[in-house]
Amino acid sequence: MPEQHVQLMKGLGYSDEQINAVEALTPEQLKDWKPDDLVTTAQTNMKNVLSNDPAFLASIPEDKINKDILKKYEAGQYTRFQKELVEVATKKLGLDEKEVLNDEDKKSIKAMTEKIAHAYATKSGNIEGLKKMQEELGEARQSLDAMKTQHAENLKTELEKVNGANTAKLIKTLTKVELAGLENVKLAVAAGFISDPVLISLSSKYAVVLDDNDQLTLKQKANPELDVMDTAGKKVTFQAALREAVIANKLGTEVKEGEGDGKKKKVIIDTGGENGEGKVENVPSYIADKINANGDLK
Repeated sequence: MPEQHVQLMKGLGYSDEQINAVEALTPEQLKDWKPDDLVTTAQTNMKNVLSNDPAFLASIPEDKINKDILKKYEAGQYTRFQKELVEVATKKLGLDEKEVLNDEDKKSIKAMTEKIAHAYATKSGNIEGLKKMQEELGEARQSLDAMKTQHAENLKTELEKVNGANTAKLIKTLTKVELAGLENVKLAVAAGFISDPVLISLSSKYAVVLDDNDQLTLKQKANPELDVMDTAGKKVTFQAALREAVIANKLGTEVKEGEGDGKKKKVIIDTGGENGEGKVENVPSYIADKINANGDLK
């Protein structure tokens, strides 16, 4: 098979085994051969790439989005505005929600507005009450708009306050463990001394986050909700990016595959903390081998 065809198939995400299998087909086999499995592989890989491409996702026209999904977002927006109206009625206008609104009223923003306006005007006894209520509703709408535009930044700030320090410490600790466990890589110094520069290097390109299982993973820096994908549609792992960063920054060198005694070991790494809380037990042997080669984590 010409080299350009091999490179094209690799770019589409096909494995060496799949490429070799195609190349090995005889003229007799080609008579009944169908590329269905290969087509499915290419389609799946492309789907993974596009589903994590912010430019593609932003280009999807509204009429192509599933109606059930649109209804879900509309319902969420309605609920938020409904809560804003109830808050104005109870906290700013002094009305009793149970006396003014029933479940049927809450099915319509228009009905809620009319009931609140009537209740407040009746309570105040003059038209001034209605004018004030309209002003309050206007402020509520402005508040809702401000909430939408500031929500992302506010959420980021609050999360950093609550989880920032602890998460950063855990990410750093796990990075040390991953560094010590890199296969076929000899670190220039102990893992603890290079975890900071390696994390800085990775963070300049990706968002390094913890998944639900406390495993390090990579997300797109500009869109942290999206995975990092290679050109073949496969997810880029933290370990692969870590290895690349170590080699690129000359913090370690590659060694021949298979070096080491290959024995399984139980290792306990003390990363700090009281009452043994900072200890990582039962580290795999490939991490143990790296620790033996580079010294304890610092």
